Amino acid sequence: MSRGPARGRVAVYIDGAYAVTVDLYAATSSYAQIVFSRSFSAYSSHTIKLVVVGTAGRPLVLLDAVGLIR
Repeated sequence: MSRGPARGRVAVYIDGAYAVTVDLYAATSSYAQIVFSRSFSAYSSHTIKLVVVGTAGRPLVLLDAVGLIR
């Protein structure tokens, strides 16, 4: 995800359960930042849901990429 002055917050849900809220604000813009990671004990399918959380004056959330390491 990218960070920057106009970036807001995003709630992360994994397999339907709330995991964390990430604040993407930064004074200067930066791209392709790892803002959240999760390890699992065994290989299986998972669902990731991102929900933009209302952040007054910072409405932007940009997803650059999702990475998977097996």
